[in-house]
Amino acid sequence: HLYTSYFTTILPLGAAAIPIYGWTTDNYGLPCAVIVSTLFGIAFTVMCLIHDLELQVLTFIAYSLFRTFVFATFFSLVAKEFGYSSFGVISGLILCIAGGICLFQYPVREFAVPDEDFKLVNWIQLLLVNAVGIFFSVYITIHLKDSTPAAKKRKQIKLRAQKTKTYGSTDNKNPV
Repeated sequence: HLYTSYFTTILPLGAAAIPIYGWTTDNYGLPCAVIVSTLFGIAFTVMCLIHDLELQVLTFIAYSLFRTFVFATFFSLVAKEFGYSSFGVISGLILCIAGGICLFQYPVREFAVPDEDFKLVNWIQLLLVNAVGIFFSVYITIHLKDSTPAAKKRKQIKLRAQKTKTYGSTDNKNPV
């Protein structure tokens, strides 16, 4: 009961990591945020395999960070790839499909793990989360290799504005 209380307290505190996600995305781009998310997923799934109750607090923290980064990355990528005109429909459809898939955890637990021994399930989770996470990280890194992080874009715009101000406008109609 104590560790359930820890988990229900730690999970919403993952929202405190949103500024870290924003900073990572702004300074290093979405591919880096996807990689950091995958690393949190790897940490979470590896810690699930270690049967030490005190360590589960760290597992809860890793899961909370993983979940925060996954959702933030998901919404950022949907907006970037599909635009805002179809953002609601696409994100709603994807979340609906994900929710439907999550409903399978109950029959899996009931029929595949009747003896409450989750070692096999944890190993399968480790392999799936890590394989999908690594594949997705590589795919996004390749797909978005030419994208410029927002902080870098802001610096470029500011630098151009300063150059224009310093050297003046070459347009005689609009002197600076």
